Amino acid sequence: MNQRRSFRIALAALGLSLSMGVQAAGPALSQSTVDRIDALSSTLSSNPAAVVQKAGASIEALGKGRSQSQSDRWARALYEHLMARAYAHQGQPGEAARYFARAHSDDVVPLSLRREWLREEARYRLEAGQTRRGRALFERWAAQARPDANDYWTLTELAAEARDWPGAARYLKRSRRAGIDLTPQRQSLADAIHQHSGDYASLLSPLLKRLDAHPGDQALRLRAVALYQRLGEAGKAAAIWEAGWQRGVLSGAKALDRLVALHLAAGTPARAAEWLEKGLSSGTLEETTARRRTLAEAWTAARARGKALASWTALAERTGAPEDWRDLGELAYSWGGWSQVITAMTNARKAGLEDTGRSWLLQGVAAFSLEKDAEATQALEQAIATAQGQTRTQAQAWYKALTAS
Repeated sequence: MNQRRSFRIALAALGLSLSMGVQAAGPALSQSTVDRIDALSSTLSSNPAAVVQKAGASIEALGKGRSQSQSDRWARALYEHLMARAYAHQGQPGEAARYFARAHSDDVVPLSLRREWLREEARYRLEAGQTRRGRALFERWAAQARPDANDYWTLTELAAEARDWPGAARYLKRSRRAGIDLTPQRQSLADAIHQHSGDYASLLSPLLKRLDAHPGDQALRLRAVALYQRLGEAGKAAAIWEAGWQRGVLSGAKALDRLVALHLAAGTPARAAEWLEKGLSSGTLEETTARRRTLAEAWTAARARGKALASWTALAERTGAPEDWRDLGELAYSWGGWSQVITAMTNARKAGLEDTGRSWLLQGVAAFSLEKDAEATQALEQAIATAQGQTRTQAQAWYKALTAS
């Protein structure tokens, strides 16, 4: 990720004041040792190189005696801590991290200090570019301490940088619970985390707030629609898009076609058909066979019988395709439009319908329903002659019932 690491700022140095209370912090030290450590601490900023040299010599001296006393181990840890801070002042984060690691590794060091120095090691590992190790150490520290909102945000950024999206999402939730202030830059990263981890619901709330504040922002509206679609909320996606169309934020044939498609996906076909009709009548949408077919299918799905049959009729007249005439006939038959059945099936056969058996059967039933017995008899005879299987069996049964009466 090409993102500036704000955690470098968040992980501030936790220096230890050595002039007061050192003896109380760990095992008792001789006054001369305390004085030497305090003297070195006072020159950290002005002469860190001297601190490295003198603290290093003291560490070597403590090591030569191989003393196992707690006081010597405590003094050694304090010198290692000074070495770490001195290297940090000299801009050598790798060495600083190494000495912080040595300082907090001895259990003679009070637990609170071991935690602080562990955190410092993590900080300087990160500064040295040792991101994986630094992150592991910082997570280890967080598991032992009480991280605040900024600490959790640091972990969020580290996980995101490692493309550990589940981990980033987990720490993001904790940072929010801890009260993190989501600046625009942080919100941008939060959005990326939600998207990569598939948590689209969490993306919506802040996005909708921004959309309410900026209803004319087309990009926000498009993102909201896309998120609702990913969540399977087609109805809400259609509502957001329609609001944008009515406000004039969205315009043109492409936008209107998508509005129609969204309403169809949302299960509101009547609304889709209304918008499609408006677009065709206003000239916003070009008259095409595909759009006319969509209009017919939308009115059919909406069960608007009159408009559906009229749309299918207009489509069949436009294309002249036998299949379109046949589909009109089937639809009219299902709704009891007997006259339209006869007209549609007759036109389908004239247009070259290959399988004519069923068309003759439906036409025969329609004629019978209109009490046109002679026409019905003739159509059913044609059905028996041209149909096969169940269609032929049905035609025979209708014919028998008709002739018997």
